[in-house]
Amino acid sequence: MGSNVGYTLTVPYKDPDRQREYMRKWMADRRNAWLAANGPCVDCGTWDELEVDHADAAMKVTHRVWSWSLPRREAELAKCVVRCNPCHKEKSAGEQLKGEARLQNVKLTELQVLSIRESPLSCRMLGVQYGVHRVTISKIRRRVIWKHLA
Repeated sequence: MGSNVGYTLTVPYKDPDRQREYMRKWMADRRNAWLAANGPCVDCGTWDELEVDHADAAMKVTHRVWSWSLPRREAELAKCVVRCNPCHKEKSAGEQLKGEARLQNVKLTELQVLSIRESPLSCRMLGVQYGVHRVTISKIRRRVIWKHLA
């Protein structure tokens, strides 16, 4: 029987760096398996640089689905297609419309956004007035969103 003095047992899940690396690889393997099963690129047919693309960006919940349970992940991925990186960029560039022109169901008009920026009312009060969250009002004022407006 040997002594355990000076011996440290390192269990991978107790080491945050090892856990992060394990999870990164585990999710990458799930993603790569989905791409292999659903590829090639729907536009050009290549198998190079494949990515997951939400066919309708307005229906997107998130792109971070790889750690989700199978039914929940499949429900989100059902909204997606496989595109190579160049085709994905080209498609996304065509969707770069701003404000009201981008989505038909936006809650605010460009005129309302301009009024929000000029208003002395608090974000909370404006949020109630316009039916949006106060954080949305703050983002409008800081030009995080609707930044294409003067």
